[in-house]
Amino acid sequence: MTDHRSEIYNSNFNRDPSYLEVKAYFNYVKVKEGERMMSEMAEFRNRAIQGYEQKKLHYTDNAGNLVETRWFDGRDYQKGAFPGGNDFIYIQGEKKGDVKKLGHINDNRLSTMKEMVKSGQAKIFEIYDIDHHPLNGFDPVAQDQRIRYIFAIRHESKQLEFNHVENRGGAHFEWDYDHYIKQADVRTQHNGDNIYVGDKTVMPIANRALGNKVIKIWNDIHGLIEEGKWDEAKPLIAKLGIDQKTFTGWYHPGRDEFGQPTRPRLSSKEPMVVVTKDKRIHDIDDSLQKRYRNFTDGTRTGSANNFKVAYNTERNSFAEWGTINDVGTKKNPIFQQQPAEFVDPISTMNRAVNRAINS
Repeated sequence: MTDHRSEIYNSNFNRDPSYLEVKAYFNYVKVKEGERMMSEMAEFRNRAIQGYEQKKLHYTDNAGNLVETRWFDGRDYQKGAFPGGNDFIYIQGEKKGDVKKLGHINDNRLSTMKEMVKSGQAKIFEIYDIDHHPLNGFDPVAQDQRIRYIFAIRHESKQLEFNHVENRGGAHFEWDYDHYIKQADVRTQHNGDNIYVGDKTVMPIANRALGNKVIKIWNDIHGLIEEGKWDEAKPLIAKLGIDQKTFTGWYHPGRDEFGQPTRPRLSSKEPMVVVTKDKRIHDIDDSLQKRYRNFTDGTRTGSANNFKVAYNTERNSFAEWGTINDVGTKKNPIFQQQPAEFVDPISTMNRAVNRAINS
């Protein structure tokens, strides 16, 4: 056996994998692919039963170049009707567009838009996954805005395709812990609204007491970052046992596979919190409402949030990093990065299949 599995075993265990280990690997791959197919069927079903198809917006810029979005899942709103509520709508213009909150559109403009929809000059689309931000890279005004509806004047449509579950390498990560360090993900809109879209799970932690020690240092680091004192934060980062370059990278933007800018993984403006398993920071108390003006819990807004398929959400960026343990004494704590304990992979895959079926 000379493939990558042999290389991995020899580099880590100084031997080739056994017959049973090879057999277990291929059985796992089969289960994983079966789970992916079940998840894809669930994702397709959830969209199809609600009338979703694929949409694309486009326009021609001043240089004659075609500018368009990527294909995204959307559905036509009720024929001739205009949505209500307090969600955000992207209003497509001749070149660029505008983002408005429903209920805050000028009466004359709203009347014109309704007339265009009624006459068929424009259409209203509802986006399936509003946290996917399908208009990013298309119009700067829509960048990272939590847009649910689109007033479209130049667009294309096609039938829904089976392309919602990526065939990603690796496996599902399911930690075997009761406590987690998390950070609330609150996204500020252009109009000043602050929308809570869930939590970023940074790492599992052995117990609440240890977690409180870790977040005390981490939140002190946030205070220094906010004051621009990165050099003063370095000793505290080292105290957590985290590599400086790795830690710093979490607080700076990156790029996605299409070259579009992405938000930093973490924010120094938002504190770290110890949360028990299957709980959200917003479930603990009302601290988010008190810290943010015009606060909205957006975790149940939009079709995708009401029809989630287990494990087919944004993969946890920190899963490969591990956890922090105290390897020192009570009087002299020494924090050290260590691998996190995961649930057995076969058990995780069985859960994934069952959840995909029942999603």
